[in-house]
Amino acid sequence: MVSRSGSNKYRGSVFEFLRNNVFDARLFTDPGELPPFRLNQFGGNLGGPVVKDKTFFFFNYEGIRQRQGQTFRGFVPSAAYRAQVASTSPALARIVNAYPVGTLRTADPNIDQAVTERRFATSEDSFAARMDHRFSDKDAIYGRYSMDDAVLRVPLDAGVGLRTDNVRPHNFVLQWQHIFSPNVINEAKLGFNRSPLTRIVSGPFDEEFSVTGFMLLENNQETTEAGTSYSFIDNLAVVRGQHNLKFGGEIRRIHVNVGEGEPVNISYTSRPDFINNRPNNFSISPFPVRGGRRWYYFGYAQDDFKFRPNLTFNLGLRYEYYSVAHEVKDRARVFDLACNGFCPPGTPFYFPDRNNFAPRLGLAWSPKMFKDRTVIRAGFGFFYGPGQNDDVFAAIDSSADRISLDRTQAANLSYPIAPFLAQARTVGAAPRALQRDRRDLYSENFSLSVQQTLPWDFVAQVGYVGGQGHKLFARTFINVINPATGQRPLPAFSRIDTKANFGNSNFHGLQVSLHRQMKSGLLVGAQYMWSHSINDNSVGGGEASEAQNVNDRRAERANSAQDIRHTLTTNFIWELPFGQGRRYLKEGVAEWFFGGWALNGITQARTGQQLTITVTRSSGDLPDGNNNGQRPDVVLGVPLKPANQTADNWINFAAFAVPPRGRWGTAGRSLLTGPGLVQFDLSLTKSFPFSEGRDVEFRWELYNAFNRAQLGNPATNISAGVASFGRITAPLNRNFGTGTNRQMQFALRVNF
Repeated sequence: MVSRSGSNKYRGSVFEFLRNNVFDARLFTDPGELPPFRLNQFGGNLGGPVVKDKTFFFFNYEGIRQRQGQTFRGFVPSAAYRAQVASTSPALARIVNAYPVGTLRTADPNIDQAVTERRFATSEDSFAARMDHRFSDKDAIYGRYSMDDAVLRVPLDAGVGLRTDNVRPHNFVLQWQHIFSPNVINEAKLGFNRSPLTRIVSGPFDEEFSVTGFMLLENNQETTEAGTSYSFIDNLAVVRGQHNLKFGGEIRRIHVNVGEGEPVNISYTSRPDFINNRPNNFSISPFPVRGGRRWYYFGYAQDDFKFRPNLTFNLGLRYEYYSVAHEVKDRARVFDLACNGFCPPGTPFYFPDRNNFAPRLGLAWSPKMFKDRTVIRAGFGFFYGPGQNDDVFAAIDSSADRISLDRTQAANLSYPIAPFLAQARTVGAAPRALQRDRRDLYSENFSLSVQQTLPWDFVAQVGYVGGQGHKLFARTFINVINPATGQRPLPAFSRIDTKANFGNSNFHGLQVSLHRQMKSGLLVGAQYMWSHSINDNSVGGGEASEAQNVNDRRAERANSAQDIRHTLTTNFIWELPFGQGRRYLKEGVAEWFFGGWALNGITQARTGQQLTITVTRSSGDLPDGNNNGQRPDVVLGVPLKPANQTADNWINFAAFAVPPRGRWGTAGRSLLTGPGLVQFDLSLTKSFPFSEGRDVEFRWELYNAFNRAQLGNPATNISAGVASFGRITAPLNRNFGTGTNRQMQFALRVNF
């Protein structure tokens, strides 16, 4: 983070930003009047001297208070369906009646739609304080501490599901800079980061109920997570003739304490199964608070070599080592098929990877023949990463007994689940696992661009950027049923959720830009990118999903969920041609009031995100008993999109079918594309100077100025039925910013 420092003059500012639903437009999902919305963002900063020319301070505070009503839509049981469930399976009467009452009918007599208004609430306070001190012309230090304290209350559905997040990240850094000579400078830093989170999810029950076609019934759960890191960093810069050399490194200690209570999940794969109280599976995943610990070690050397005045090479090598994580009190349990279950106490979570050497190469060249009007840049490098820390915490997750049971193990499975707990502990142990011979994820990134100056002060650039990701975190299941024998390799265990580093991805993009820096009161810019992103459902940070057939990863290769093919962004700043230094107005009050105005704009346009069609199936329908991540069959000859594509009919339901029992679906990933985005944001600003170095700045900002309906993605599970499949029931963004309804913001800032 780059922070400001104080100076020999006292300088600062105070500000407030204001939003109110009175100035906003309705969302397309709002049935009536726009729900209330209040946002106040306020704060100030002050910097100045403590001892002139020696010691300086800077302090910043910012607060946010937001209250926003939003319309939620959820699919819920109809009155007739509720009555049928209660009479057929009395044990489920209180469950089915916990769904909110429907307010709208649908095409399915068993499904209603509940429409309700719920309130988001955010309270946040943050501050940063910095002190700088110069001991001499050669030695200077600074220290900075920042803290953010926030409480966010987020409704989760059209019922009573609510998430409350309490977060309080802290950051501290102490830096000492020493100038050995005009050509040799060293900086050393001590750093501390801590980010505690307490997340409380509340619902109608302690169990979570998932019934295909209906909204999720959240369970009561409390998650505790606190990540802390301690760092020492040193960087040395040396200039020797044509060489600008840099050397440095970092040692970082990682502490992560995390716990998730004891969540219970119960899943029904169809509405008839719910009527007859035939759950497909349940899982109980106790996770008391545990502590993960590890070290990071980084080192690098770099040479920016100015070979000729018009040609510079950038040469570098970086090394990274991430130590093997462990539990602070050795309470973890390592699961490995090679150990026939849990390994002996003290077994390392995985084997270390000490091969993370990352070379870097770049150049910048301005050929003489083009008379300094053309610059060619190129670069290539390897980049390693540890992923998210808790991706290697499988043994910590398994410190308590996790169990799971499905209908392949208990054909008479029903709710309540208490009578089946003994059986689950016998044949349904479900710890988490990690590939023990894993290697750290890495990417190869490369780029080539040509920049050209043009008439009228424009600069154009055409570039290619690309990258390949390897050994990315991916998810899969092991200990699945062998179709030939009908048995699991380890009968005492259920299927085991596993993370492994075998994912791959690639990205290619063509980037074209045109810019004109501020001149004569006008700045304009435009950037376009065509890109294509492909992966096997592995992003790299643990976001991957399991393959529908865990033994056929190739079938998962497709456009990535993040693949957005076309993106265009334009921006401008136009200082209006009147006022001080402009035409039409003479000096005086009129100039003070009418001068200093600027009109600004940003336009974003992009194509839609990728959509993968899914289907919910029972464990017994699949050859290996794994019903996660399943896809349907594609009906040949039927178009995937309806002839008249609308928000209520984005995907053709008739183009897909449930596969027959005993095989996987034929549909691949990312068969369709969701709605695109086009948004125009405008602002009008005015500066009122009232003395030298003092002014008042006014801003009027307009987001989604033309109130285009910014559609979210449609429901993509065909098992939900025609009532909800392919329908878009929510905007791209429920809060504020990109992808909302038209919203206005007013701001006032005093600078002194």
